[in-house]
Amino acid sequence: MSDNTPTQRFDQASGDAPTERFDGVVTPPPRAPDAPPGGAGEGKGSRRLLVTLIVVGVALLLAILIVLFVLLARGNGATVIPSASASMTPNTAPSMAPSPTPSVTPTSTTTATKSAVPPPAPTTLAITSFTAKLTAQCDSKTGNPVYLKVAWASKNGIAAYFGVNTADAETGGQGWTLPPSGNQNDFPSGYVPFVFPCGNTSQNYTITIVGNGTKQSKTVKVVNTGDVY
Repeated sequence: MSDNTPTQRFDQASGDAPTERFDGVVTPPPRAPDAPPGGAGEGKGSRRLLVTLIVVGVALLLAILIVLFVLLARGNGATVIPSASASMTPNTAPSMAPSPTPSVTPTSTTTATKSAVPPPAPTTLAITSFTAKLTAQCDSKTGNPVYLKVAWASKNGIAAYFGVNTADAETGGQGWTLPPSGNQNDFPSGYVPFVFPCGNTSQNYTITIVGNGTKQSKTVKVVNTGDVY
C-alpha cells in the first residue's frame, strides 16, 4: 500500500463471508432532522408571553383607574376607600374564629329624690274676727259715760282703720292707722277709752283692713239699752 494507514484483518470465522476493509474513519450515526422553525415548543412560549403581557396590562389599567378615582375623590373633599373588587390581592377565606361578645356595662339608674317643697303661703287678705260689746246701757240719773269695747284680727293684713257710721273706714273713718290686729286700746291718745254716745239709740262701727293691694271691711252695731239723753 502506498500510505501508512494500518489495516485490520478480520478472519473468517466460518462460512464464506467476505472480508471488510476498515480504513480507520468512524462514521457518526445519522442525525435527526432539526425541528422546523415555529414548531410546537415555540408556539407554547409565545402564548405564555402573550397571556403574561395581557395580565400585566390589565393590572396597570386597574391601578391607573384606582389612582384617578382617588385623586378625583380627594378633589371633592370625600374620603374614598378603594373597593375590594379593585384590589389585585386574591380574596382570602373568611376567618371562622368566633367574634368576641361585647361586654355590656350595667348603667346604674339614679332616682332623683325631690325634696318636698311646701306650697306658698296664701296671700289673700281676710278679716278673721271683729267683735264688740253689742249693748250700751246708758243711765241718765248717774250720767256716767259708757265706753266702747272692740277687737279685731286679720290675715295677711298690713294696717287697720276704724270708723263710725261708715262702710269704709279707710276713706270715711277716723283717719287713724292701726295695727292689722288689735283692740280699742290701740286707738290714739285722747280716744282711750272710746265713749259711746248715750244720745243715740244705736251706733255702727266699722273696721277696714288693707293689704296686698286689697282691703276688707266689717261693721258691728251697738244698741243703747238704757236711757237716751
